Amino acid sequence: MDFGESREIQGTHSEKYNHIQEGEWDYNYQNWNSIRGFLKYMPWDSVRYTVDEDEVRYDQRIMSWKTPEGKLVIALTNRSSNDYFQFHLNTGLDTSFHGYRYTPQGQDEIGLGTMQGSEISPMLPPLSIEFWVQEEDDSMKMADSVVLNQTELNLTVGGEGNLTATVLPENAANKNVRWTSDDSTIAAVDANGKSNRCKER
Repeated sequence: MDFGESREIQGTHSEKYNHIQEGEWDYNYQNWNSIRGFLKYMPWDSVRYTVDEDEVRYDQRIMSWKTPEGKLVIALTNRSSNDYFQFHLNTGLDTSFHGYRYTPQGQDEIGLGTMQGSEISPMLPPLSIEFWVQEEDDSMKMADSVVLNQTELNLTVGGEGNLTATVLPENAANKNVRWTSDDSTIAAVDANGKSNRCKER
């Protein structure tokens, strides 16, 4: 799947690339918009939820997940090339959801406003995908920084040390920290921040 098109410098090209400057690149929005909302609204560590459907429709699909901060997100697709389709969703949450739409033709995300209540009924035009995102509340505070107990840890070979990470603000919903080493043959770190010097560089 091609997400964009490029035009070579002083290269041969068909007339369909005339809108692109030589040496530059432009989006293929028909393909790019099919994944764009997932990249924006589905962090890599989201948790996917099971959806109970009254009927499995292969042209009208639904997927849902919760972000690390606790937002419920619902992705809806209408792959019909001719017909509108209306979903009737029971989210189980008496809250607001903000809607965003992508289409093959449009370059911009389309804001759809807000639907309120535990039951919402988005209407999708042909060949579109929508993302309905739960409104943030005080329990969904995002982390904005991580502070270490020390900025340097000098170890000899065989030596050990501990790093402690404090996620801020204190009321952040997701305070998980993932520890990794650029080269674990030289220095290793475990899931709790315990570091070991394995050998000299």
